[in-house]
Amino acid sequence: MTLRELFLQLAYMHGIGDEVRALLKDRPPPPAIGLGHYLTQRRAASGGLLLQIHKRSGISRSQLSLYEHGQQWNPGIRTIQALAYGYRVPFAEVLAAAMTDAGSFVPPAPGAPRVNKRPPIPEVRKRKRTGVR
Repeated sequence: MTLRELFLQLAYMHGIGDEVRALLKDRPPPPAIGLGHYLTQRRAASGGLLLQIHKRSGISRSQLSLYEHGQQWNPGIRTIQALAYGYRVPFAEVLAAAMTDAGSFVPPAPGAPRVNKRPPIPEVRKRKRTGVR
């Protein structure tokens, strides 16, 4: 499933699928480059500094640097929104770059059981009280 198909599926789920399809009709698909390369290219094209992007997005300069160098990946949706605002680029392009890093997305089959990948929480032992208060 491509990012465009996923985006359209989400739009149809929210009742705005036809409008989104019309908007995407003449737009080429976003380039398939990773988030780090994309952010580095956009900052170089705009001539911006990490300090300026930090002030607009609210993300620390060290975190921005980690994203640009590919040492940090898989940002949350709010972080993607903040990156798009900070770099002054469309949200969908940043999302596409992040999805490229994450690999291909395969939605679960309808009716498939939900898989919980978290390990079980270990039991906490209570400490015995000894001595007088």
